[in-house]
Amino acid sequence: MLFLEKLTLQNLISLRNLSLNSNQQLMSISFGNLTVLESKSIMYFAKLKVIDFKNLNSPTSFNSTPDNRLEFVSFENTPSLTDVNLGRSSHLETVMFIDAPRMKPLDLSSCRLISFPVSILTLTSLEILNMQNN
Repeated sequence: MLFLEKLTLQNLISLRNLSLNSNQQLMSISFGNLTVLESKSIMYFAKLKVIDFKNLNSPTSFNSTPDNRLEFVSFENTPSLTDVNLGRSSHLETVMFIDAPRMKPLDLSSCRLISFPVSILTLTSLEILNMQNN
């Protein structure tokens, strides 16, 4: 069985659905230029620390499983993204948003943020921000 430590998916312009489950060695996932990705499932990764989203037009939400190992999550040029739930990501230290103009609710509760994510100030449509217990 093959276990990857880093996975990069770029320029898969026809990929609509993606399910990644139970790779115990995967530490980093990078998504770029997946223009029609409609649904994604990323579950059960004991060592996953980094997720990077760039140039994704379709996904409207991202929900992490509670008590994950994520330390860094980035959303760049994600114009359709409206909802992010990273609550109970108890290892999350850094989250970054660049050009995510439709974001409305954002849950960063019970994380380990080392400082206020300044990029939150660019979320002009933000309606709900939960940062309790950081």
